[in-house]
Amino acid sequence: MLKSLWVMTVFVAAVAVALWLPVDLALEALELGRARRRNGLAVVAMVMALVGVLGLWRWRWLWSVALFGVVMSVLVRLTYYGLIHFSGSGFTDEFFIHFEWQSVLVAFQEYGLPLVSAGIGLLGMVWLGLKARPHCPQWSIWQAGMLLMVGVLALGVMRSALPEWQLIRAWQAWSQPLVVEIDATKRRAFTRLNVVETDVLPKRRVRATAPEQPKNLILVYLESVGVNLAHRHDWPDLMPNFERLLAEHAWVDHVWTSSYITIEGITNTQCGTLFPFGRGSDSLAEGDRLADELPCLGDVLKQAGYHQVYMGGAGMRFAGKGRFLETHGYDELLGLEHWREQGLRQRPGKWGLSDAELFDLSIDEIRRLRRKDQPFNLTLLTIGTHLPGYLYRECEAYPHGDHRFLDALHCSDQLLGRWLDRLQAEGLLDDTLLVITADHHVFPNPDMRSLFGEDVLDRRLPFIVLGEALPAPAQTTGAGYDLVPTVLDLLAVEHNTRFMLGRSLLREPSRPDYLLKRYAAIHEQRVIRPGEVPCSGAARRRLSLPLTDCDRADLVALINATLAAASQRPSQIVCELESNALANWASLPTDANAPLQLMIGGEPQAERFVFRSRPVTPTRRGLYALILNEYGEVLRRRFMPLRDPHESVPESWFDEPEAHEWIILRHVGGQASAIMPSIEVYDDRRALVLQRVPVSDDAVVVELDLTMRFCR
Repeated sequence: MLKSLWVMTVFVAAVAVALWLPVDLALEALELGRARRRNGLAVVAMVMALVGVLGLWRWRWLWSVALFGVVMSVLVRLTYYGLIHFSGSGFTDEFFIHFEWQSVLVAFQEYGLPLVSAGIGLLGMVWLGLKARPHCPQWSIWQAGMLLMVGVLALGVMRSALPEWQLIRAWQAWSQPLVVEIDATKRRAFTRLNVVETDVLPKRRVRATAPEQPKNLILVYLESVGVNLAHRHDWPDLMPNFERLLAEHAWVDHVWTSSYITIEGITNTQCGTLFPFGRGSDSLAEGDRLADELPCLGDVLKQAGYHQVYMGGAGMRFAGKGRFLETHGYDELLGLEHWREQGLRQRPGKWGLSDAELFDLSIDEIRRLRRKDQPFNLTLLTIGTHLPGYLYRECEAYPHGDHRFLDALHCSDQLLGRWLDRLQAEGLLDDTLLVITADHHVFPNPDMRSLFGEDVLDRRLPFIVLGEALPAPAQTTGAGYDLVPTVLDLLAVEHNTRFMLGRSLLREPSRPDYLLKRYAAIHEQRVIRPGEVPCSGAARRRLSLPLTDCDRADLVALINATLAAASQRPSQIVCELESNALANWASLPTDANAPLQLMIGGEPQAERFVFRSRPVTPTRRGLYALILNEYGEVLRRRFMPLRDPHESVPESWFDEPEAHEWIILRHVGGQASAIMPSIEVYDDRRALVLQRVPVSDDAVVVELDLTMRFCR
């Protein structure tokens, strides 16, 4: 009896500590005292539920399920602890983006001993649990069931404090996206406010011309380097070369960023917008062709005749980085895979190709590119200051502090200074524009807070420009997404491209002093965080700045919808195919309960309609509308449920400045009916309408060949 009690006590105590300690340490690092207390109460409830399961010892299968659940909960909580101490946040979109094999390898390389220790601990817990099963208490089912029920109910009340629940909610948001459509009225309001440009040409229609004597471009992204890492009194001479560059060559004071991960920093700055790094509009990380048709820096420079090369020390497959750059005009991608083929290897204890080797190899690459008879764009991305930071043998350690990340920043600064000296000494910057910025700032984790305090929340990045006869900027600050139009103007490249959010800092301000960030906004150089401008209870007649939380959410949704529309080449009426009748047709079913069918350019459209953020089943009765431009491309889809079969089409559907044609399907009930096409006029705008009509001898059309209208 005593042995059984001892075994069970040890097992339950081990489980309680394993569940409580990781989360408590994480919340302590975040200085969340109230949350720590809630975590303690939640662990008590979890232990109560576990003890209740132990009392149901007759049901052995339930014990196995409980043991598996305990192990998974401990694993989730250890992961939560690791996320807090690495990035300063828990289960966010960034977690799922990085949840792939290469990240696991890098994590094991950097934190191998703690990970192995955690694995051994979990195996020990399983062994102890198996040993404890024969010593389960001899309780009645009623007693054990009551204890289990109380524990489960308590967990239900406190579920928001559980990392397990946070993971489930984050996964739901990640894996079950909602496609959001913004009504035309709100779209026009944002356009009038001039905070977003939705009339963006697809990249296939981009036209660009370089000047008679074009300049080369060298674009450098420094990993995790913000402007406030210079001029630090607490860490003197931490980055003296960077400090000198800011003093002598900062083209503007700073640019605000919303980038929290590297791929986001690249895509936002190169495409002049904010990319949604969740599944809301497809995910670049998942390879879902996000914004393939959106014009970006590489697309414009390709049209202008530039040869473009990317060089970085990390792999190209991670987060879809290689596919993104290849899709947007880059001719050569030199990442870790390439360097391995060249016989280069990661240094022991380091990740990827070292920055020391990257800068050296870039000198050779610039020499090679300068021998070509065309301008070039060489884009570099460093990795030495990626957490936890890397000190290379070519560098001296930071003398005024004993911390790995301080050594990494100091080393990166030394390598950057030597690289610039070599470029200038060899004349490799002649006829060249050199732009130095950063992908994002350091993560606001507890370790970085101990080094830099609240400065880790400062999202200002450098915008350093070196070149001959540089024009003066018209603005002193901007956003990261302003990089692409600004760089194109500095290169004097003529183009017809418009960017959703980006505006050239070389030109007089054309937008209000409002900059959008993923988690906040900047209004008149002041950070506006969520909750500072809450949604108004009454509907607002007119948008004003700063935007409320609701209006800001609508603006983000509008950007995401525009990006989603640019994710793949839009469906287009096809006229040159021999079987074009099969490529462009519409049909309402003879059975009112069957789904409608609609084909444009050989691509089905019926399953792509959305109403109130939810996909519309093609059997649902209502109005289905396709809005096409003058090229026969589908701009947007609209759906409206019908209460009255004769209800009119909303006038707002026709308020689309780019619209040229409308196809409207009126899917309503009725057994004694046939399908007929007609032309209807709405406010001087003509639409092709396919609808049910009463049966007559001459009304027997079921399918409509759209070629008759669009390819005549």
